[in-house]
Amino acid sequence: MTASLLLSGSVRLALEAAALAAYPHEFCALLLGRPLADGDGFTVEDWRPAANIHPEPLRHFELDPASHFAAIRETRARQDGLSIIGHAHSHPDAKAEPSATDLAMVFDEEMVWLILSLTAEVITALTAWQPKSGAFQPLTVKSAAG
Repeated sequence: MTASLLLSGSVRLALEAAALAAYPHEFCALLLGRPLADGDGFTVEDWRPAANIHPEPLRHFELDPASHFAAIRETRARQDGLSIIGHAHSHPDAKAEPSATDLAMVFDEEMVWLILSLTAEVITALTAWQPKSGAFQPLTVKSAAG
């Protein structure tokens, strides 16, 4: 059975708008959420933008460490159970599938990878993945209230 990623409508719309605004550069963000009660996936309840500091942002992304540390501090201070469960990034004019470069960047197999495929005008796909044993496993993206 494929694990799930529950994504609220408001978070999805915000991520899509941010990805479109960053086009043609790769957009990136941090996903805030928690594991599902049944342990078979995650829920994304909020997000935080993160600057793409990669020297070639048209083809690659690198999350700004300052954004990452700020989100860590924020989630610890909130004490509501939310934590960083992964990140989102875009693939402008490319498929919403993890690339070999994405796989090489994996540092934590617990993190969710949300990938948005887009053109200059529209989001063409949104997929979710989790690295396991040197490969990405797909997550089923489901809409959640909010």
